Amino acid sequence: MAAITGGTFAPTIASALVMNFGIQTLGWYLGAMAVIALVALVFFRESKDVDFEQ
Repeated sequence: MAAITGGTFAPTIASALVMNFGIQTLGWYLGAMAVIALVALVFFRESKDVDFEQ
């Protein structure tokens, strides 16, 4: 459910950017989202050996 809800915003934002600012802005948007995802990935910790039932 979260993937469906969260996935609806990206195409809406992308089409609004293209209509208002041009196709190059879409590239900047996608690049910024990729950088944010990479930064978030760097800060995640490995949870393979964590006991979640404590």
